[in-house]
Amino acid sequence: MNIPFLHNMKAQEKIALFWLVVWAGYNTGIERVFGRGFPHNALDFIHGIRAFIPLVGAGVVITLLAFRKKPLPQYVLLTPLGLMFIYALVGIVTSLFSAVPIFALYWALMYGGVIVILVPFLNKPGLLKRIITINWVVAAVIATLLLLFFLMQPGIISSLNMHTLFFNQRPYEGIGTVGAETPTFGMAGARPTGFGRYAALVALVAFWRFLKAKNKKIWWFLAFIFFFAILIFSRGRTEMIAFIPSILFLFWCAKKFKPLLILLLMGVILLTGVVTYNNIHSAAHYSDEYDSGGVEVIYTLSGRTNGVWSDAFSLFLSSPLVGYGFQADRYFLRGQNAHNTIVHTLVQTGIVGTVFVIAAFVLLGILIYRLFKMNTLEPPQKIFFIEIVGIVIFLAVRGITQSLAFFSADWLFLAPIIAYIQALYLYRKQS
Repeated sequence: MNIPFLHNMKAQEKIALFWLVVWAGYNTGIERVFGRGFPHNALDFIHGIRAFIPLVGAGVVITLLAFRKKPLPQYVLLTPLGLMFIYALVGIVTSLFSAVPIFALYWALMYGGVIVILVPFLNKPGLLKRIITINWVVAAVIATLLLLFFLMQPGIISSLNMHTLFFNQRPYEGIGTVGAETPTFGMAGARPTGFGRYAALVALVAFWRFLKAKNKKIWWFLAFIFFFAILIFSRGRTEMIAFIPSILFLFWCAKKFKPLLILLLMGVILLTGVVTYNNIHSAAHYSDEYDSGGVEVIYTLSGRTNGVWSDAFSLFLSSPLVGYGFQADRYFLRGQNAHNTIVHTLVQTGIVGTVFVIAAFVLLGILIYRLFKMNTLEPPQKIFFIEIVGIVIFLAVRGITQSLAFFSADWLFLAPIIAYIQALYLYRKQS
């Protein structure tokens, strides 16, 4: 089956179109459409419509695959992304047990739809690399826009000083007139964690390319400094902690142990550590844990272990096999976020779905290890492969206190990376 406007597009243009279709559904949702009085205005109507765009894109891909002459490989479900797709299918079924089945089903379909849109490109590492590159551009644009938007608010710049930057509440969490999740252009507002995530991803990519680039090194260095500064400015605790092992991994793989580079790395780690410590101490000051000097903030992971994780585990025990469908934490725990990938999968899909998620990440780790051991990657492939492994480390560490188990920016960053790694492994093995 040929769709005219798709038939006339080049492969690179198709992949860009389909992936931007996925991003079109970010930071909105079906709850908006079912809200009282929808639409309140033209902007609200646009956000409501775009909540369904990824599902339409997934539907188009399914239609194209149905008329495809060449069947999909039989092993496709035994890959990391295939196992994640099974997890999404389990979530579709378990969403029937949700407090709001329609909403839960929607989020399960959105999560699985990301994988569906990647299916036509599963055996094409070059096109998957283009998707990942699009993601880096998206992250850079969002991080920059969030910084500019924050600085443009009345009285913000005049209120910034060393004490504000290191000890007071964080950007998008109470400084000036911008509170946490304050609606922005009709969308849910940012938090320091999201703000820092985008900056950290781009900073890691820029650092690696600065180390490996043969020309234009100064531009990559300046990009690294800019986005690293945004990360520090955001003071996202998890993001700064996850940034350290990721940048150490990239530096080790570059094997450029020059004194100036070592000093640069030490300075980056020291600054990140100091800001993280001050941030933890500041968080304790604004809570009941100030007397512990911030230690309790650390071992409770900002109250997660004795708060939402405890609540989520109790919810899991009430339906341990299949859970309560996607976004179960939101619908059953008074709007809380599970704040952990495994905890999130347990409440959403129980033990059944969680087994597939764990298997997917274990298999992904095995593929990464085997690709390192192969020593058959071409230099450009190896450079890009190491870059995305650094990002996998960042997202994996971040997944300890955030979640990769629902439709979110983290999943949009991770899914094409998983697809690329498994495609690269199969390509090199066949070669």
